[in-house]
Amino acid sequence: WKGNNGDDNNEAGVFQKYHAIVNLQSDSPAQNHAASTLGPHDIAFLRLAMEQIVEDDLEREQQQLEMQQQQQQQSQNEEENEGDDGDRRSSVGSTSSRRSSKRKKRSKATALYQAPAGCTGALTRVDLLNMRTKLGGPHKDKLNIAQTERVIDRMIEEGWLVLGYAPSELSNNNDNNDDEDDENFENNGSERKKRKGRKSSPRKSSRDRSSRTGTRNHYWIGPRTYMECPDLLTDLGISKERMPQFIMHHA
Repeated sequence: WKGNNGDDNNEAGVFQKYHAIVNLQSDSPAQNHAASTLGPHDIAFLRLAMEQIVEDDLEREQQQLEMQQQQQQQSQNEEENEGDDGDRRSSVGSTSSRRSSKRKKRSKATALYQAPAGCTGALTRVDLLNMRTKLGGPHKDKLNIAQTERVIDRMIEEGWLVLGYAPSELSNNNDNNDDEDDENFENNGSERKKRKGRKSSPRKSSRDRSSRTGTRNHYWIGPRTYMECPDLLTDLGISKERMPQFIMHHA
């Protein structure tokens, strides 16, 4: 599972292994132990939280697809205009030409969108607290703020949810790291190869993490949800190919 664990010494987005024996049968042990600490209103709230987190993921995925399509169209337009202004670009200089060629290749390489593993949606605690007002039917107005706080904490303790960074922070960090890698490759290629095998000091790593990331104040889908409720997540819109356990199994 690629997500955010609660260890401050680990960077966001690292792979964390979880091992579990899951009973998918609706038998007596499952009914007695699956959610023994959660009542019917709590379970309804948990399902609603999953729906909202997956909805956030699907919106981000759609935005990413649209952005990649725009980049691909822009790359195609640049290739069509390449012949018209070729003479002008050649007069700028070899360094600038190589940099332009490098960026163009990177744009073409990233034109094809690849869906991430797992759900990339997340909600803040305020979002979750306000969600209690969306419960309907027999669960309407059954959870107050204090009870909702208790349910959220219990969901964290039992692994239904995990705390992590904001999805936008993770995306921006990945983009910034890619840009820094390209810049280092262009300007300090040989020096970058020399430093590649060196280990960074703990002080530098800690400083880099603090400059790249904020506070873990967003709630992500946890490992127990992936393990015990895969059908729910796929029904909500997460494709089976993106489920971490199926990816690990097929690997």
